[in-house]
Amino acid sequence: MAENFADGNYLRVLNAKQETPSKLFTFFLDKIKDSLRIEMANSAEKSFKSIKINDAIKLLFLKDETELITFVEQRKAMLKETNIIWMISNGRLYFESVNLFRHKKKKRLFLPTE
Repeated sequence: MAENFADGNYLRVLNAKQETPSKLFTFFLDKIKDSLRIEMANSAEKSFKSIKINDAIKLLFLKDETELITFVEQRKAMLKETNIIWMISNGRLYFESVNLFRHKKKKRLFLPTE
């Protein structure tokens, strides 16, 4: 398993849960899965401006959109570390810099109304 992890074969690492010799080992695999998810999330927010929700679910090893929404909420708690806001809108997951988000928000506030 360590070799798969080092090679970046994360799917194989995650599938190791089915082959565990002991139920006690599954606790550690769950922690590894959480760590992999965070690493994939960090990479995604640096690599994309947005991705389709279905692609985000697959990328982050989640089961469905409900789990994605929960994960997005957890990422909001990490905002000080990442400076990236995650937003779900129109079937996509958006990654936006806090500074850019604030700038857009301010810009909208000062637009004249008709």
